[in-house]
Amino acid sequence: MTEDNKKHFVEAQKMPLLLEMTRKLYLSLNIEDVVKQVMNLAMQLVDADGGSIMLVDRKSKKLTINRAVRLDDQFAAQAMKIGERVSGWVADQKIPVILHGKLEDNPQFSALEGRSDVRSSMCVPLKINDTVVGVVNLNRMMDGEMPEFNQADLRVAVTFARYCAAALQNARLCETLMSRNKSLTEQARGQSIWLAELCHELNTPVTAIKNYLANILDGDLGEVPEEIKERLVRMGEQVNRAVVFIDELRTETDRELNYEEINLQLLIEGALRSIEIWTEEKEVKVAIDIEKNLPKVRADRAKIEQVLVNLLRNAVRFSEKGSGLTVSASAGDEEIQFSVMDDGSGIPPEAVEMIFEQFYRADDDAADDVPGRGLGLAISKKIVEQHGGRIWAESEVGKGSRFHFTLPVRSRGSKEQ
Repeated sequence: MTEDNKKHFVEAQKMPLLLEMTRKLYLSLNIEDVVKQVMNLAMQLVDADGGSIMLVDRKSKKLTINRAVRLDDQFAAQAMKIGERVSGWVADQKIPVILHGKLEDNPQFSALEGRSDVRSSMCVPLKINDTVVGVVNLNRMMDGEMPEFNQADLRVAVTFARYCAAALQNARLCETLMSRNKSLTEQARGQSIWLAELCHELNTPVTAIKNYLANILDGDLGEVPEEIKERLVRMGEQVNRAVVFIDELRTETDRELNYEEINLQLLIEGALRSIEIWTEEKEVKVAIDIEKNLPKVRADRAKIEQVLVNLLRNAVRFSEKGSGLTVSASAGDEEIQFSVMDDGSGIPPEAVEMIFEQFYRADDDAADDVPGRGLGLAISKKIVEQHGGRIWAESEVGKGSRFHFTLPVRSRGSKEQ
């Protein structure tokens, strides 16, 4: 067997390991994880004692070290221009090199100062097509047992570098997409303002339609034939759904919190006034149980009232005519707990954990007869969590539901005046 054939034989022996290593490279899209894998696997593949990964910074166009093993801090902190020193030369020329002994023993690098503790080194470009995204430096040290690198080692390193470059490019692409997604999220805030304004504009005509239908059904414009009345009732139900949906959507888009000290007694009374039309229609009796001298809380009054309205409106919707519900507020060590309890149909156990998700509605007959798009509880959850509180539900089918949420107090021992 010729020496050249022996070199190819050694390379072939490395192929199973090479393929397994390249498979591992694609298990992550996190750039730091991929760089770490490249360094560790490259050293294992060619039996190196140390080395570094240098990537081309997309802004400065310089090579910077992203990962290093057995490299002094003064070298690890350095950045270099394309064309400078060995790594810069390899990045510029796009070709790999093997170096033996000191740099002055190599004609193209004889003017550079090298490391005396390195027996042999390889520098391999990381290329995507013809674009260099970085370089891999691999060293065998004087205190190690391995001989100098040879051409077979270089071929394995070059082959591995192709896969490394692709894995790094994928990770960088993922990083870019995540950055763009963040930017789009910021743009979405502007879209939310526009959507809030649209909801406001829609609310006026839809509410007017709702009131006009109610007037017709009440006979304000004359007697309505039964067949027409039935159609108008169905139209009214659809308009009610639209009013609820616009109201929920407007709350969802208005994310800015306006903190102020709030009187909890007045807050609850305001929420109850907002649902009077529903409680009167279903003749639901409301009991209020508010602990005296509750600690002050700082919160967004309108948003917390909206949470209460959402919970109270749900309680009324799923309550039988003439039944009752209770709203309460009590103080713990560091938080105020609000509760809304009803005697309604209850929620199946498998649905209790799901009801705070957007557009989720419990699969029961009552849900089909009430307006809403499953946003109210999801919005309430977001509002409460924005305030640093918690929200949860307890329920039993046929025995009603209990919804609770908390708000942190302004300071321990502080009381409302």
